[in-house]
Amino acid sequence: MSQLITFPSHWVSPRGINPHTTPNLQKVQQYVFQEEYLALKQLSAIPSFDQKECTILYPGCGADIITPCLYLASLFPTLRQARLLLIDLNLPLPTIKAVLDDVGISFSEHQNSFSFYWNSLLIKVEGMAGNIFKILPAIPPYDIYFEKAFRIMKSAEPFYEENVFAQLRSGGFIISDSGFRQVSLRTFEVPAALSAYGEMIIGKKVFV
Repeated sequence: MSQLITFPSHWVSPRGINPHTTPNLQKVQQYVFQEEYLALKQLSAIPSFDQKECTILYPGCGADIITPCLYLASLFPTLRQARLLLIDLNLPLPTIKAVLDDVGISFSEHQNSFSFYWNSLLIKVEGMAGNIFKILPAIPPYDIYFEKAFRIMKSAEPFYEENVFAQLRSGGFIISDSGFRQVSLRTFEVPAALSAYGEMIIGKKVFV
């Protein structure tokens, strides 16, 4: 994956949300590695999951708002509302909003969050600048844990994946490009190209 992804730096004012707006897919592809974008189309081979609402935890997200939207649209077609928790040491919320604006998505701001429609899916983003290893115990249970390019950071925390799994609701999902082989998941076959490490995993927590 030698493609260079650059992010906009302009300031964007909220213009409200529009449930009829769709993302510009040509622009979207500029924020995803080409090989990964093509591999995402292969997710249609996985049976879709029926879920109307969910909470997603995405630590170490950087300025990436596009990738979780693509996964949600592909794997959870019946999803209507999602709460997306973005956590990073230096969370670049202005850049994230500029990315949305660049792909044709408008948003509305609230006191500590902002919302937008990705096709018919309403996404409410709550951002937090902080260390996930310290604040994870204070985060309420979630339905989906999403992780990308985080393997080096979490390698220094030997029980991190177990702690993530413990707070995942029964029937919830792990979507990660690395790890989580030691926890009890019903896994699905996914393209290796979705992970730069060749370790992509999508799994459902078995009911306990």
